[in-house]
Amino acid sequence: KRRTVRRFFGGDRLTVSLPIRDLDGRRAIAEPDFAAAVELAEFVGIAGVQSEFRFVEPDGSVDLTADALVVICGPKTSTVVEEAMATDPDLRFEQDAPDWVISDLHDQRRYRSPMDHGVPGGDVAYVARSLRRPGTERTFIAIAGIHAAGSAGAVHYFTNYRNLRQVHRRTSGNRLFSACIESEFRNDPLRVVDSVLVVLHVRSAPSACPRMET
Repeated sequence: KRRTVRRFFGGDRLTVSLPIRDLDGRRAIAEPDFAAAVELAEFVGIAGVQSEFRFVEPDGSVDLTADALVVICGPKTSTVVEEAMATDPDLRFEQDAPDWVISDLHDQRRYRSPMDHGVPGGDVAYVARSLRRPGTERTFIAIAGIHAAGSAGAVHYFTNYRNLRQVHRRTSGNRLFSACIESEFRNDPLRVVDSVLVVLHVRSAPSACPRMET
């Protein structure tokens, strides 16, 4: 189990970054983001992987120096995440005014949040292993719900070891992938009650750009 968790997330020490927001002069973290980060930290901890929390700053900046990195943040908040998602040839997290959707570029299907259509207690999320910078081999896991609750739903899915193992088998060797997770939850306090993988696209492992001759 430790080997699977370590290889999927990228190492023995995991950094989980989540957005911190300025609200009337005070810094705050959304409940679903915090719940997702805590659940992920507890899950990897059981497998012997240490973790620490860092923050996506209000200006959207993300520290990309960690050995293993998960960023719980959407493109609306961070240009770093937005740029990584823009390189995905399979799924696109995009705006279909006034809502945000996750679009499958192969079959043109769009995954929408039930919350945007008067159905509380449901959301969808984008999850991907993406390159930190173009032309490098270093990757990170991006988790972005259309609403913050969707991120908690995605973490709920990947902290089920059976689910994680199945996805890891298809993405082993640090292969890039992108997925859409649907989830159901209850509020006050937030509690995810179900999550399911609705689409998974897997690509080849990244390779560094060849060194230029001088």
